[in-house]
Amino acid sequence: MQEKDLLNYEQSYQPDDDFNDKETNLIENDNFKNNNDNNVNNFIDEEMIEPELMFICKEDKEATSLLKKCAKFFNEENFTTMKEYLNEIIDNNSSMEGKINAKSFIKFFYLGVCNFKLKSYQEALNNFLEAHKIYQHYQLNYNIALCYIKLGNLENAVFYLEDVTKKNKHFFFAYYNLIKIYLKKNNINDAFLIYRDFSDIIKKEKEKEKLSQQSGLPNQNRLSVTSFNTLKLFYKIGAECLFAKQLYQECVYTLLEALKFNSEDAELWFLYAKVFVMKKNFEYAIPLLKKALEIEPDYEEAYKLLKFLEENKD
Repeated sequence: MQEKDLLNYEQSYQPDDDFNDKETNLIENDNFKNNNDNNVNNFIDEEMIEPELMFICKEDKEATSLLKKCAKFFNEENFTTMKEYLNEIIDNNSSMEGKINAKSFIKFFYLGVCNFKLKSYQEALNNFLEAHKIYQHYQLNYNIALCYIKLGNLENAVFYLEDVTKKNKHFFFAYYNLIKIYLKKNNINDAFLIYRDFSDIIKKEKEKEKLSQQSGLPNQNRLSVTSFNTLKLFYKIGAECLFAKQLYQECVYTLLEALKFNSEDAELWFLYAKVFVMKKNFEYAIPLLKKALEIEPDYEEAYKLLKFLEENKD
């Protein structure tokens, strides 16, 4: 079967009216239904930092110089050298006459970045928390949350991620990781609500972009939630949420959108197959599993499910 035919499954197979509600035909396996696969652990941490801290320096020439040096180290991915350089800087008091000690903030902030990139997550957390005492910024809170995720403290991670979404509603990666945490904890309702919240944000931003295009004005939102990478991840995490929520018809539509952004994602084809397995429409699931294995031959979960289906065709 050709890939274009697979992408048209939504047209060739229309779920019955009670597709989202009836559980009598479903495979009785909670782990399978709730999508607790290894991909639930795939948190996003490559967007750890996007330096935008010049505002904190104001007229502090030392802080401005330090920020520029750190940004250079960061862009060169020279984290070991940056860590050595920062550790040589003598730290002053965290506050000076009621003003923010920008130099100390930048030092601890970038020490945290270095240690995170070097996989020293506890050290990174300690650095970020020191920076947090000096000045609180949503990006810093996001980095703190990532450290807690790496250290396995998901409760604290949720606290800081929720704070990020309150301070910057367009920070997609905070929403994404919140959804991942709730799916991992099998808290499906909260995961679904966060997905819906961000879905509303994307719809509003798309409307704004359409108006901007009609008026000839450029989109001024630097952190665009309608970027290619954001939408690619959004549709994938949305499909995972909808599957866990057992909203299978909507899950199919969302998967089709996700596959438009990345048709070479084996996890998407596997999830697509699982939708049909849940209704025991195995003849639809088998070619989708084969597609997943074509992309990723060592995909163990897909191989096991395909073998099971082929052994139990009749």
